[in-house]
Amino acid sequence: MATAASPQILVDDFGYTTKQTRRFLPSGKTKFFTEILPQLESYLEGTRRIIIGRSIRTYRENKIAAEQSRPRPKNHHEKRRSRGSAP
Repeated sequence: MATAASPQILVDDFGYTTKQTRRFLPSGKTKFFTEILPQLESYLEGTRRIIIGRSIRTYRENKIAAEQSRPRPKNHHEKRRSRGSAP
């Protein structure tokens, strides 16, 4: 089992518990169960919910793509030029 310091590798064909999935998709517990989990492929194995690795990867890729398509805010830390200065 991976420790907190070791890297985690997501394998598409593996099944992950909700605890393991929350490490791949960090968020608050309520947000995970109400908003994220319904978007993932999963099944019950006894009393445990198992999430398919490929659905975790797809969710992450969609979030990254959505973030990259959003307009970037201007850098407010740049020095502002005065009206009289040359470009």
